[in-house]
Amino acid sequence: MAIELGNNLKKLRKERNLTQDELAEKLSISVKAISRYETGTAYPDIEMLPVLAGFFGVTVDNLLGISGEAKERRREEYAEQLRAETDRSKRLAILRKQHAEFPESWDVVNDMVYEMTFLPDCLDEMRSIVDNALENCPEGIWRENILMFYLKSEPDERIAEAYVDRYASKYDMRKPELLRLRYTARNETDKLESIRQYLGLNSIQKCLN
Repeated sequence: MAIELGNNLKKLRKERNLTQDELAEKLSISVKAISRYETGTAYPDIEMLPVLAGFFGVTVDNLLGISGEAKERRREEYAEQLRAETDRSKRLAILRKQHAEFPESWDVVNDMVYEMTFLPDCLDEMRSIVDNALENCPEGIWRENILMFYLKSEPDERIAEAYVDRYASKYDMRKPELLRLRYTARNETDKLESIRQYLGLNSIQKCLN
């Protein structure tokens, strides 16, 4: 896969009549990075793939040289690797590679966030991934799943409530309901009871109206 990307990147660069130095300057990355991408000795990270594709006006799949059939084969290869691996850190590493190849596969992002809920050291990365997903994912089911996985594992109540305030109405999920799901997942019974009372009183009020 890296070799295919390298060949395509080199071809696209030459079609633009750009040297490696010129391309590196335009993308604000090192010439060494461009050289390593083109020779296949290094692979762009998750954020760089769409930047490269966008610069040349192609899709990430085009840049990687992935046809529809090849894409499905690659996804199945990753699925097999995941089925064979139980270590959370190693599963996350596999998912990161898959996400680098298929950055708009939101099911992969969902799985990454899920694995990160078991890995406290990944909290900052998870927040970044969740931010990107909630702003860019067009599919409501994945946004809601990703948000709930994150809210379950966010240790900072202030930050969690900020996410709830920001995204609740946007995704047709009311703030109390999001908080109820968070507190249920975290077994925070005292907070959960107050939310239950609020929801119960709200339901009664609706009936009276």
